[in-house]
Amino acid sequence: MGKVISMDRPHPLHRATKAEVAAFFCVSENTVGRWIKKGCPVDTVGDLRTPYEIDCREVARWYFSRSATDSGSESAPDELRPTDRRAWFQSENERVKYEKEQRNLIPAAEVEEVIGTTFAAVAHMLRSIPDNLERKRGLSPDIIAIIDDEIVATQHAMADRLSSLGQVTEEEHG
Repeated sequence: MGKVISMDRPHPLHRATKAEVAAFFCVSENTVGRWIKKGCPVDTVGDLRTPYEIDCREVARWYFSRSATDSGSESAPDELRPTDRRAWFQSENERVKYEKEQRNLIPAAEVEEVIGTTFAAVAHMLRSIPDNLERKRGLSPDIIAIIDDEIVATQHAMADRLSSLGQVTEEEHG
């Protein structure tokens, strides 16, 4: 049977202090303070003698319902205090390390190598089509020359298309 929650006192997520909210969301108390200034719901505003009372569920609803413009400024490292910025960069480094271990992020050199090998194999197969058609189907050299020209033109078009995909525009670069 599952865990029974006593209804005679509030659940800890309903009445949390600023420090408990910070721990719950893995942020600093200063960040929770900035959230409160931006409109984060608070049941009881605290002071030096009285602790804040905050419902973590309501904070989660507020945090995840904010628009992209609101949440974008929260994660901009340049706007954070130095200690928060350092913590943000450390967490990002750990996230990238984990994503690499899980193979969700692949080093660009490895991707380039696989793509290069794949396209070399495709090019080799395409270049062998005219010879195979001539030997196996007995096509005339004139028709083979036309097919060969079309394959070469297609390869050039593919190369141009691929090279344009890899170019970063000024807007994308930021």
